[in-house]
Amino acid sequence: MGRRTLFSRIIVSNFIIMAIFILSFLLQNYFTVKEQVQALEQNTIESIAKTIEPVITLNLSIGLDNYTELIAHTLKAHDIIERIELRDAQNRVIFELNKDNKKVLSPELKKHKLQIKDTLVQKVLGELIFFHKDSLINEVVMNKYVQYLFVVFLLFFIAVLSLTVATYLNLLPLKKLTKKLDSYHPNDKLELELKDDKSEVSIINNVIKGMLNKIDEHTNKKQAYEKNLAQQNRLASMGEMIANIAHQWRQPLMNINAILMNMDRSVELDKASKKYLIEKIDNIVDITSHMSQTIEDFSTFFKPDKNKNTFSVVESIEDALIIVNSRLKYIDVKLKNECSPLVYGFRGEFMQVMISLINNAIDTLEEKQIESKKLKIEVTLTSNAVVLSIEDNAKGIKKEDIEHIFDPYYTTKHKSGGTGLGLYISKLLIEESMHGQLLVENSKEGAKFSIILKEGV
Repeated sequence: MGRRTLFSRIIVSNFIIMAIFILSFLLQNYFTVKEQVQALEQNTIESIAKTIEPVITLNLSIGLDNYTELIAHTLKAHDIIERIELRDAQNRVIFELNKDNKKVLSPELKKHKLQIKDTLVQKVLGELIFFHKDSLINEVVMNKYVQYLFVVFLLFFIAVLSLTVATYLNLLPLKKLTKKLDSYHPNDKLELELKDDKSEVSIINNVIKGMLNKIDEHTNKKQAYEKNLAQQNRLASMGEMIANIAHQWRQPLMNINAILMNMDRSVELDKASKKYLIEKIDNIVDITSHMSQTIEDFSTFFKPDKNKNTFSVVESIEDALIIVNSRLKYIDVKLKNECSPLVYGFRGEFMQVMISLINNAIDTLEEKQIESKKLKIEVTLTSNAVVLSIEDNAKGIKKEDIEHIFDPYYTTKHKSGGTGLGLYISKLLIEESMHGQLLVENSKEGAKFSIILKEGV
């Protein structure tokens, strides 16, 4: 079940409070009236019993039985009495009479007992028992009272219903405002008009509008700040990439220079045949083609993505490894993937994150002077997500550093002049641009960064 709204909570609270009040009022009054009616009924039977008690006491005292006609007359005169029993001091029935000589009486009849006692000698002579039903008048009174209680309940129900409608009408503007706020996102524009009246809802509306304006202003500043940071990080990455290009071109240029010197010497000695020249020119073409491909790889990375596309995670990792290849000469790199999943997003930004994470791992391995440098990259596919992990064997990150590793301008590379933006920007790109997660933890051998992305288009 979804969470209860303010409106529903108020209505339910009103209903519960009113229901408790109504029930307690009705039950209390019902039982009070019922007790009074029963007491009145008992008084009536008590009065009848005491009317015939002196005659029966006198007869029992002198050993006569002239009370039978009196009992029969009493039974006939009062509709609520169904049977009268007279018992002696040993609780033996000495006389009994049913109304209209009925043989079977209702089991719901009530009993009223009156002790017969000789007050002169203080001796118990017996007991007079009346079997009676509820008075017809009492039944009518109780029925009328139940009808009265029903009317009271109905009036209370109408009052609750009226209160509910009034509450709904008063909270309707607040309900509409809540509905707008539920769907609000900082990147959206929520149109709220300033209210001139002094109602509570209007005050809340105006306060929220002021808060949203401040949130929008803060969000715009934050986005501009993050964009500026991303640009700084990209420029820093570009400088590293240019250094990588220079490093990767150094050896090919030396090879070309050696081939040209060899060709020049052969020409001077007149030993340069056509076949020899064609072979050397082909060598130079192969080398320059490789250099051109290097430029193509780097230009693909720096080319800004205008639209999101579906791309292969594994292919992007392989391209990132090509770009940083010059730094991986003395590192054992293992790429393990049981599948080649596709994700949706900006491929260039994903590669930027990969290059940043790989470069961080390389920097750490070099800074800690690990002899057998290892870098393991693994791609796995769960039921609904792609999980990519990059793990080194540089003995992990200190506890005080790992808590702030994604903070802007926080760096552990003070000696090498780290900017502290790489991991911060990487987390922004993965979580805000690609709606994924970038996590870090220490493994048995070193630090392990994990990227979790939704699979598919």
